[in-house]
Amino acid sequence: MKKIFNIALKDLLINFRDPMGLVLMLVAPLALTLVIAAAFGGVGGGGSAGLADIPVVIVNHDTGDLSPYLVEAFYSEELAELVEPSTVDDDAAARAAVDADEVAAAVIIPDNFSESILPAGLVQGDLSSLDSKMVSVVEVYANPGRPVSATVIRSIVDTVLNQFVSGRIGSEITINQLIASGRLSPAEAQQQGMIIGQSLGAAEPIERITLSEETGTASSGFNWLEYSAPSLAILFMMFTLSAAGRTLLIERDHGTLPRMLVSPTSRAEILGGKLLGNFLTGLLQMTILIVAGGFLFGISWGNPLAVGLLTLAVVAAVTGWGMLPAAFARTPGQANAIGTAITLTFGAAAGSFVPRGALPEWLQKAGLVTPNAWGIEGYYNLIKGATLTETIPAILALLVMAIILFGIAVLAFRRQYA
Repeated sequence: MKKIFNIALKDLLINFRDPMGLVLMLVAPLALTLVIAAAFGGVGGGGSAGLADIPVVIVNHDTGDLSPYLVEAFYSEELAELVEPSTVDDDAAARAAVDADEVAAAVIIPDNFSESILPAGLVQGDLSSLDSKMVSVVEVYANPGRPVSATVIRSIVDTVLNQFVSGRIGSEITINQLIASGRLSPAEAQQQGMIIGQSLGAAEPIERITLSEETGTASSGFNWLEYSAPSLAILFMMFTLSAAGRTLLIERDHGTLPRMLVSPTSRAEILGGKLLGNFLTGLLQMTILIVAGGFLFGISWGNPLAVGLLTLAVVAAVTGWGMLPAAFARTPGQANAIGTAITLTFGAAAGSFVPRGALPEWLQKAGLVTPNAWGIEGYYNLIKGATLTETIPAILALLVMAIILFGIAVLAFRRQYA
C-alpha cells in the first residue's frame, strides 16, 4: 500500500505544481462559469441570490377603483427592497425599456381591468352583471435576459390577481349556496349582492405581498449560475484526468515506466498508484471548485454529506473514463485525441453546454452513459433542496460505472504491459 500511495502522491504533486495545469483545472472553469451565467441571466438581474431593486415599469390604462391596488402593491413598504417600480403611459415605451435591458419586466394593465373584476352593475345589486364574463388580460412583458427577476414580477402580479379573483368567486358561491338552501330568496339575493359588491369596492389596498418558494418563483426557477458551476467543473475535471491518464504513456516513452516495472513493484501497485493519483487529483480539483463556487458565487450546494458522497462517486467515474485512452492508445498523441473527443462528446451529450431539459429526450437518456449527466443532475438537484436519499440512485450509478471502467482499464493495462 505504501508504494501505491507514494506513486499517487508523486502524480498529485506533479499535477498541482504545473502553473498551466492549474489554470485549466481551476481558473478556466470558474471564469467560464461566470461568463456563461452572466450571458444567460444567471448573474445580476437574473440571479437567484441577492435579489434586490428589481426594476419594473408599470403602465395603467384602467380608470377604475381596483387597478390602483395592483400598482400600489409594487410601491408597498414590504417590497421596497425587492422591486424598484416606475410608471409610464405608453406601452411602446415600456416594452422599449425591457428590450433595452433597462428593466426586468413591464406590467401593462388594460382599460377594462376593474370592470372585469367588479362590474358596475354588481355594486348596484344587479347580479346579472356577473354573467357578462368580461375578460381582462394583464400583460407582463418579460426580459429574457433576467429570467428570475421577471419570474418574481409575474409572481407579484399573480398574487394580487388571485386575491381579486378569489373575492369575486367567493361572493358568487356564497350567494348561490344561500339561494339553493332556501335561506335567501332571489329578492334578498339582490340586496346581498349589493352588499358584497360594495364590500369589494371598498376593499382595503393590498398591504402585503409574499413570494412563496413553493410556487416556483425566485428560489426555484432555473439558474444558469447554479447549473453551470457543477456542469463545467465536471467537464474540466474530465480534461484534467484524461491528461493525467496519458502520463502512463509519457513515462513509458521516457523510460520511467520500464524502470518501475523491473523494480520490486508489481503492475497492480503501479496501476493502483496511477489510479489513486488521478482520483486524488480530481477530488482535490472538484473540492476546490465547489468551495470556490460557494464563496465567489454564493452557491448553496445543499446537504453536505450528499454533496461529499456524490463528489467521490463522480470523481471515481471520471477517473475510470480518463484512464481508458491511456489503456488502449499506443502514443500520447493518440491518447490526447481520444481523451479530448470523449470529453467534448460527453459534455455535449450530457448537457454541459445547454440545460439537459433542452436536449431531445432520446439524447437525455443516452447521456446517462456519461458521468457528466449523473453529476449535473445530482448536484443541481442538491442545490435545489434534494435529500441524500434522493441522490443515492445517482451515486450508485456512478460507482457501478467506476467499477466497470476500472476493471476494463486493469485488463487493458495488463495486456499492454504484460
